[in-house]
Amino acid sequence: MSRIYDNWERLVGATLLREELRLIAQRTPSDLSLASSIPSPPPSPSPSPSSLARSSFTYDEILQATDNFSSSNLIMYARTGDLFWGALDAGIRVVVKKVDLSLINRISFMQELEFYNKVSHPRFVPLLGHCLENDNHKFLVYKYMPHMDLHSFWFRNVVPFYRGKNLDWLKWETRLKIARGIAEGLCYLHHKCDPPLVHRNIDASSILLDDDFEVRLGRLHEVCTQAKETNGSRFSRGFERSISGTSDATCAYDVYCFGMVLLELVTGNLGCSFCCQGMPGSQAF
Repeated sequence: MSRIYDNWERLVGATLLREELRLIAQRTPSDLSLASSIPSPPPSPSPSPSSLARSSFTYDEILQATDNFSSSNLIMYARTGDLFWGALDAGIRVVVKKVDLSLINRISFMQELEFYNKVSHPRFVPLLGHCLENDNHKFLVYKYMPHMDLHSFWFRNVVPFYRGKNLDWLKWETRLKIARGIAEGLCYLHHKCDPPLVHRNIDASSILLDDDFEVRLGRLHEVCTQAKETNGSRFSRGFERSISGTSDATCAYDVYCFGMVLLELVTGNLGCSFCCQGMPGSQAF
């Protein structure tokens, strides 16, 4: 199985390199000289691990944004908390996750906050802030993604009007863009974080899409450090743990799940990536 993992890595790397070379070849000499003259921005300071993620919202602001958690604002009852549409005073559209601590493990909530404290990358769904005032409920405020997740976008926009069962309508350029976005997010977790981090939930419903089909990985509450595995067991044990829901999975398993999503994008048939994650559903947050 380790050979399969290595082959996937080489395939993904070669695909990304080829696309990068293609884009460079399309640029004019003036473009290249201009790009080389722009100085690199200074590295941003690392956030303090002890600080809480992003901005802090008051409970009244959360109520106002969601119209007092109106049923018309309810997106769905998700496994990690109820999701509501909302809008801040500045008109910024958001998604608010309402976490009931009597039903949801507090550790899962704190793990997600801690992840955002330590990790920042444009391929993760932006967390705009939190509200910790209420004793029984905690709230996370995310940036609204116009196209939702890949799975929900398909069934919301296409199924009512298109009697087919695949993604034939989606342009190849867009499919490649989505694949590159997922690969960049996983590459950061696996190779830029020390120790390496594992997403554990890569499938079509955890891949959010903004208005330009840029990928934002969601469902980050289960991200963990990679388990120490031997080469012979790093795939199989990660797979067994992940489908049981109690996994400390491995980077190899993330790459395997990414391969399933690639299969969906290439063939145009949704559903492959759910075979190892359970039933599909809009639980991207």
